[in-house]
Amino acid sequence: MKQNRMMMINNLIQQKLGAIIQQEVQNTKALITITEVDTAPDLRNAKVLVSIFGKSSHQDILKKLNARAPYLQHLVGQQIKLKRVPQFVFRMDVGIEHADTIDRLFKKIEKEEEQE
Repeated sequence: MKQNRMMMINNLIQQKLGAIIQQEVQNTKALITITEVDTAPDLRNAKVLVSIFGKSSHQDILKKLNARAPYLQHLVGQQIKLKRVPQFVFRMDVGIEHADTIDRLFKKIEKEEEQE
């Protein structure tokens, strides 16, 4: 039962935070997507994985998100009712980048095999 509750909390935070970031973070050079939220069982902290597409510096965007985390936490807290809204820590989701790199390598291998 507790796992289902944590999954629901994570999904709810992911949805609300994603919508808030689209509205509040004005960065036309990048698309920021919340790929996963992992909230601690005591609701004190939540690791938020983001993927960033675009030409902007990923590290700069992460710094901005982490700097605005208390404000984003406040906005999420206004939209959902929890005993405690967790503190957000934003991290890059490198899984998508790794998958893209692997995909490019496979395509490169296929081209080389076709040329032989």
